Amino acid sequence: MPDTGRTVEPHIAQASLADFGAQVASVSYASIDAAAQTAACQRLLDALVAVAIGCHTPEGRLLDRYAGRWHGNGATCRLLTGAARSTEVDDIDLPACTTVGSVVVPVAVTMAAARPNVGEGALLSAVVGGYEAMTRLGRAIGGATLLYRGVWPTYVTAAFGAAATTARLLELDAAATARALALALARTDNLPRGTLARFGYRYYALGCAAVDGCDAALAAAAGVEADLDGLAPFAERLGATLDAAEFRAELGAPWRVASVDTKPWPTSRQALASVAAFRQLELPPVEEIERIVVAVPPAYRAMIDRPELPSNRVESMLGVQYQLGLAAFAPGTLDDAVRETLPHDPRIAALMKKVEVRADEELGAEFPRTWRSRVTLELSAGASATTEVLAPPGSGTGVLSWADLTAKAERVLAASGSHPGPRLAALATRCERLGVSDGSDAARELIELTEELAHP
Repeated sequence: MPDTGRTVEPHIAQASLADFGAQVASVSYASIDAAAQTAACQRLLDALVAVAIGCHTPEGRLLDRYAGRWHGNGATCRLLTGAARSTEVDDIDLPACTTVGSVVVPVAVTMAAARPNVGEGALLSAVVGGYEAMTRLGRAIGGATLLYRGVWPTYVTAAFGAAATTARLLELDAAATARALALALARTDNLPRGTLARFGYRYYALGCAAVDGCDAALAAAAGVEADLDGLAPFAERLGATLDAAEFRAELGAPWRVASVDTKPWPTSRQALASVAAFRQLELPPVEEIERIVVAVPPAYRAMIDRPELPSNRVESMLGVQYQLGLAAFAPGTLDDAVRETLPHDPRIAALMKKVEVRADEELGAEFPRTWRSRVTLELSAGASATTEVLAPPGSGTGVLSWADLTAKAERVLAASGSHPGPRLAALATRCERLGVSDGSDAARELIELTEELAHP
């Protein structure tokens, strides 16, 4: 097994899923504090807005055609999951490097809509349980560093998170929940890197992983047995060292759903702090700029250092050079998740040539808990200006207001070619009021409101 630099006590590494299954099974609406209840409602809104936007990306349209050929909950779940993830505007847990909302929310609403009399409290409990499972597994395998060794953390934790979400909706007991989680792990392996580069495959595969997790919970409910000591073998298949202490920490101290990051615009989270720092600087004419130095943690410098103009939509959201060019000369495109055309303003190309991306050990000292950036603008005349961003807008360290979240949704929807208007207001109001009346048709209503927002 590769040495990841993480030392774990043997008795911890061999922990069973039985205890964690019992913890997940104990999650109820009454056990969740008010802040986490609000956070769960906000995660629903943020992810469902991403779904609505994602239905218009090229990859989302592909999944829509696929779902139209097979009418059923599985196809719907794959569509919602892949559409949300295709936008790069869904939430993310930094230490795990998992985009949890793109998996847990589609699973929660599709599975709840398919069952009779699922109350709003049960729906929110399922969301909270899914966030707990998916973030803990991602952190336990060191997802934020594993990503740069060819493992996609969101994919390899998706079935596990979906199984926990579905287990709560089915109200499985501790033993059955543990089996559901174990079955999900047994069905999960890494994807060949080459396949992820194929158009549409990444998002289809993530949807398949989510559906596998739902199926694992249904199988566990029917009595299918599983190996409850499957955590360490799972990590070994991925070449990771398991820190199973993540599964021993008490749920709700604090609830993980309240600590994820909300992206303020469509971008890789690795580039977000750099773009946020750059936008705080007063930009002179390009010809007066000698150099722009972008300093980031060493772990992901290579990922965002892309000096060439992007060839497609996804590339335009990954590299930092092009995004700085957009921030300077086409700021509206930063909010556009669909990006049917990519601005190739000569000023953008000129600015990109002046950007130098550096690995900074000091900024990496607290990685993966924080993904920081320092941007220095050096002028030909010798002057310079520096801005450092530790927690960009939407960071999980801050308190998110409904007004801020709705404003983000309205801005990104409009930039992506939609006209949200009253449809967004209706979805936001329904999400904000979840848990107040505890009606049994909430999931179905949320899906309908999302469809109306996506296809007015």
